Amino acid sequence: MEHFSKQFTDCNGNSCRVTWWKIKGNKPGPVLTIVAGQHGMEHVGPGLLPEFAEEMAKGDFSGELRICANANPFALLMDYEYYPEKEDLSKINDYYYSLFRHNYCPWGLGRDTAQTLYNMNRLWQREGDLGVAGRITAWLWEDMVTGSDIILDLHGHQHPALIYSGEGTDFVLSAMSGIPRLVMEDPSPDNWSAGDLTHQAYLAGMKSLCFEFSVQHARGEFEFEDGKRYLRNIMKGLRMLDGEIIHDHNIWKIPFNPPEDKKGILKAEHTGRLRFFVNYDDEVQKGDLLFVIRDVETGKVLQEGRAPRWGIVGSLTPYTIVKPGMFCTYVPVPELLLAAGTPATKFEENWWQK
Repeated sequence: MEHFSKQFTDCNGNSCRVTWWKIKGNKPGPVLTIVAGQHGMEHVGPGLLPEFAEEMAKGDFSGELRICANANPFALLMDYEYYPEKEDLSKINDYYYSLFRHNYCPWGLGRDTAQTLYNMNRLWQREGDLGVAGRITAWLWEDMVTGSDIILDLHGHQHPALIYSGEGTDFVLSAMSGIPRLVMEDPSPDNWSAGDLTHQAYLAGMKSLCFEFSVQHARGEFEFEDGKRYLRNIMKGLRMLDGEIIHDHNIWKIPFNPPEDKKGILKAEHTGRLRFFVNYDDEVQKGDLLFVIRDVETGKVLQEGRAPRWGIVGSLTPYTIVKPGMFCTYVPVPELLLAAGTPATKFEENWWQK
């Protein structure tokens, strides 16, 4: 493993070092670049990538790996999405974390309320004075990303792993991984969203995918081995590693919870305690029991939520206590990308040279 690192200093004189590794295989092959740790509360990618890099440094593979496990140490050390270097950083002590994600920000810059350029994954290939996060992305793009064939951007979410698809997503590459779902995004992102790594890599002619794992501000130990398996699968599909890719579960493509698809959305009709009987990506039939809401005082069942149609479980609210009108779950109608037990299609030999 070759190590490349650079020290970065914020506007207040605080410094952190960013490191990436280059691992060359023993045969020609594509250049696969993997980035994690852009958002400081997403720890599974930064946790599994050093283990994966050490494993691959001992192994036999084709091509070249470039890995940056901790792209934003400033934010990771705060356990917060971004690093608001020009704000009063002591306010992080007032931060109230909950599963409800970006709805609270001590600086008034939550994702739901502000498109802040402190957010590292909106700064790729963007011009102007973008602070320390912008200087990091500029360095990584020039020194690590440029010359790559495939970009994998690892993030964290609140549910099991998925791939967000944008413009130029290769569905064959997605199905190889074994991640259960591909979620369709808007193919024409606005100016703010267009600054993310996967979109800019696509514009530069690279194949790119955004992985999402659970859990933010924490880790699921099972996800370390799951994540490394997904990465090995993609390397097998790219013929960087030997071996077949056969998943024991279906791989689905689903819409991105479009608000106009009201037929698949179930909401609470009563105030009470919510209990689910399904998990993400479960296939359900019309009429299957998805959840019940019980009265908090008596335990009486007030509502049964049943699947309105055939589909898969696409969303589960993190709320335990719900009130009338609150979202509970969404059952999208998916498209089957790869059936369980079906060998995944591999790319042609030397496809990156054609």
